[in-house]
Amino acid sequence: MAAEANYEVWFADLGRCLADLEVEERRCARLSADELARVERMSDSDQRRLWRAAHIALRDILERICGPDIRGVPFVSLTGGRPELAQGLAARSDGARVSFSLSHTADVALIGISRTGA
Repeated sequence: MAAEANYEVWFADLGRCLADLEVEERRCARLSADELARVERMSDSDQRRLWRAAHIALRDILERICGPDIRGVPFVSLTGGRPELAQGLAARSDGARVSFSLSHTADVALIGISRTGA
């Protein structure tokens, strides 16, 4: 049996999968109230759609690892503003901590997930 990878890097072509991500979010809401409020404050409609899509993709990936309890739960901020999952939600059954990083520009995003902490 192969060992589980400690980290994953996901590429999201937001321009190509934008509609699918929105359909999935309507089917099963994952974004937090904080994320919804932030996106509503954005004045540029393209920026708003792409930011939202990147965060839907991030939430979908995190839910696959951490389970549905993270739906709608706001991220907490570390010193410097780096977001993370709340302590109880980021812990796996083996005691390891899930950490993530999201970077997006134009209509693409990279999402890094670590299953063993930052």
